[in-house]
Amino acid sequence: MVPFVALAAMVGLVQSVGTTTAAWTNDARTVASSSGIMSGEEFQARGPGDKCLDIESRQNANNTSIRLYSCNSTPAQKWWLTTTGRIEAFREDPGDNGVTGIRCMRVSGNTNGATVYLMTCPAGTNVSADFRWRFVANADGTVQIRNQQGTNPATGDRCLSWQTPPPGTDPTPLTMRTCGATGYGSSWRIEQYGTPPFP
Repeated sequence: MVPFVALAAMVGLVQSVGTTTAAWTNDARTVASSSGIMSGEEFQARGPGDKCLDIESRQNANNTSIRLYSCNSTPAQKWWLTTTGRIEAFREDPGDNGVTGIRCMRVSGNTNGATVYLMTCPAGTNVSADFRWRFVANADGTVQIRNQQGTNPATGDRCLSWQTPPPGTDPTPLTMRTCGATGYGSSWRIEQYGTPPFP
């Protein structure tokens, strides 16, 4: 595992559950050091068992679904979180499977049951809420992956979740749910792949 790094570039994107500040606190750095990630670093997000945040069929066409799938360290499971809150895919090989261009994770709405899928990334730094994400640290070092749709993050954000207990077969669907909702899991372990050669 890559050692934990300073997260000054991530202000507003990573916070500790139960705190009011959007930046990492020292306590949050301690409890979530195994999940530390800085803008520009490639990461893999593990859910239950040996299942990872995955792009269906390793395609980067618009509207491709995002789900849980057995971890396999392919480009379909490699992600980047930017300083604007976008979660990007296919930065390392934007021409993968013959479809050119980086894609971003997008949510279909701010309701329970909303789905997540790939879409062409918005231009510039003014990122709309349906493309804007942040990590929120749990006390056990895992994180919630929250979409920033709500005007009040404490009550308005929803978490990228799976139904529990998850099925043992691939794939497992993902939907947005109220964080902590009964019958759903939303604790992800973020693992670094290192820093790619991008700005």
